[in-house]
Amino acid sequence: MQRTLDAYVLTRGWRDTSDGVLLTMWLLSDEGPIKVEFSAQRDVMFVERDAPTRPAPPPRFQRKPLALKTLHGADVDGLYFSNRRQLLAERDWLAQQGYATYESDVKPSERFLMERFVAGG
Repeated sequence: MQRTLDAYVLTRGWRDTSDGVLLTMWLLSDEGPIKVEFSAQRDVMFVERDAPTRPAPPPRFQRKPLALKTLHGADVDGLYFSNRRQLLAERDWLAQQGYATYESDVKPSERFLMERFVAGG
């Protein structure tokens, strides 16, 4: 069910599940506290287009070229994972190979809110 309401985000969190990342948020509205969950979400980080990926990528992994560039003008790809553990393993592997990752430190719940321009105040 979809519905729009004005509310203040009290808490936000995430956890890995077999279906993907589960985001849980508690909101405060004129109707009282509301628990909202978003299931089967994916975690994402960004790499320069020339960065490799592991020879055996994790299940449900996806790499997409994006219309984004680094501050140095390099083309960027988005790496999408079904859970945070996979993202962190790929980030660590890329670091060992000498490649930078971008926004790999952004938690799934924070990214969800940022991408939808949710802010307090």
